[in-house]
Amino acid sequence: MTGPAALKARYRAGPAAMIVAHRGAWDAAPENSRAAIRAAAAFDVVEIDGRLAADGGVVLMHDETLLRTTEDARAVAGVTADEIRALRLRHGRGGPEAAVSEERVPGLAEALAAGPWLLFDLDAKSPAETEAVARAAVAAGAADRAAIKIDVADADGLAELAALEARTGLAVTAKLVLRDAESLALVEPVAAADVAVAEVWFDDLDLVR
Repeated sequence: MTGPAALKARYRAGPAAMIVAHRGAWDAAPENSRAAIRAAAAFDVVEIDGRLAADGGVVLMHDETLLRTTEDARAVAGVTADEIRALRLRHGRGGPEAAVSEERVPGLAEALAAGPWLLFDLDAKSPAETEAVARAAVAAGAADRAAIKIDVADADGLAELAALEARTGLAVTAKLVLRDAESLALVEPVAAADVAVAEVWFDDLDLVR
């Protein structure tokens, strides 16, 4: 068993709810760094953020600009992947008061290689870049241990779950934000779909009782 089928089998063999390290374990290392990924080994899943650089390379970066987590103020989309990968990351969640570490911004392949035993939750920060990030993960050989998330807010989003996996060869996570009865009605179809896992957000506990 390989690819998305292998990943789904790993999820289904695990606990019903899993603990996710968001942007790696960034309390121990700079967010979205290789060190943060390695430090997240105690968690079930590691979430990392992918963005496309100017030359189409995928780097780990949450924001549209590099400023919060590095000393460079430029936009990610305006800088090549090699230039970004040479930048040193600020400690923790960054910001102007955070000192600069020795950790560099990783490319997606480097990040996935930092924890070859881990499950990864990929978040393409721009929806238009989701497919490119998914294809980069497959090219890095991570189709059996990574899934990419997309928002599911309606029937079109539900249909895109299977379509994206078919186009890219990477499993897809359904992200649901439950706000009302209409959004709650999507839970059952998502549960019936052949997704790797679902990420469900809600503020009102009464809505999901």
